Amino acid sequence: MKKLIILLICVIVSNLDLGAQQDTYKVSVLTCDRGNDLYTTFGHSALRLLNNETGRDLVFNYGTFDFRTDNFYPKFMRGQLPYYLSVAPTDRFLEVYTREERTIIEQVIDLDSTEVSNLLGFLETNTLPENREYAYDFFFDNCSTRLLDMLNTLSDEPIDYGPPKAKHLTYRNLLDEHLVYMPWSDFGIDLVIGGIADQEASVPAQMYIPSYLFYYLAQANTTGKPLVKSTNTLLDFKKEADLRNTYFFMTPTLCAWIILIVGALLFFLSLYGNKPLGFKIFSISMSVIAGIIGVVIVFLWFFTNHGATGQNWNLLWLSPLYFLLIPSIIKRSDTSF
Repeated sequence: MKKLIILLICVIVSNLDLGAQQDTYKVSVLTCDRGNDLYTTFGHSALRLLNNETGRDLVFNYGTFDFRTDNFYPKFMRGQLPYYLSVAPTDRFLEVYTREERTIIEQVIDLDSTEVSNLLGFLETNTLPENREYAYDFFFDNCSTRLLDMLNTLSDEPIDYGPPKAKHLTYRNLLDEHLVYMPWSDFGIDLVIGGIADQEASVPAQMYIPSYLFYYLAQANTTGKPLVKSTNTLLDFKKEADLRNTYFFMTPTLCAWIILIVGALLFFLSLYGNKPLGFKIFSISMSVIAGIIGVVIVFLWFFTNHGATGQNWNLLWLSPLYFLLIPSIIKRSDTSF
């Protein structure tokens, strides 16, 4: 089946007319709204190519991976799961996002005949089996950055993306914007991503988020000419209210206060109530939780290819060394409190 898919991609691309003129093809960037699953929270970007003469309408998608990959979960955990450029009919692509009720906005890119020809050659090369896979990186090499890099190479003229949307935005700030109604996901991501996320993101770097790619394309120009000549909404679903309804009252902050209060009460009871067992259980539980999170941080930092999880200084307070405290806590007698 996999070989058949590869063959179909090669056949599709080989049928593209590399000598096409400007008005033969409509080239557009598709920006897809967030979904309900965590891995879709930040949206998606893809490229649409419509041949106005033949009616062939395709979406080129750099956000594809195969669940049937050998050792899928170990490769996914270690950042070694190959992502690849896939090609599908646009109507099939829209069907998927219709089922997921995700808005798609199309930005038609104004390219001259030379740039269109360069694009077709680029796609023909990149859809070859030996070229279509790449090592995904959340911040620096994903579905949005791939399209940005492609657009930047189509012409000798540099693209001016205009002023930044906001000053001094870090990679973490950009993530937080999409996690407002997902406090536990925000908390978990903040635990596992490292110091690189706190670096200031330049305008091109901000476009690793699909909505930011959309924003900067809308104001981009080359030699004074707007890069986007029209914007169309292909699918429209309003989901903001639904996201608010998923907001759970038990936030990480509230949970931390509860743990602090319970811990303090158990500590004072152990001092004055001669009942230290509760505090022992609490101390062991907190040590186990902190130790497990520390193991995860160490694993993601030193034993994976995830660039975003390196230099994670949460390791200073969430460490596997907490496991070393557990035997001493267990051995303490009631009178030692």
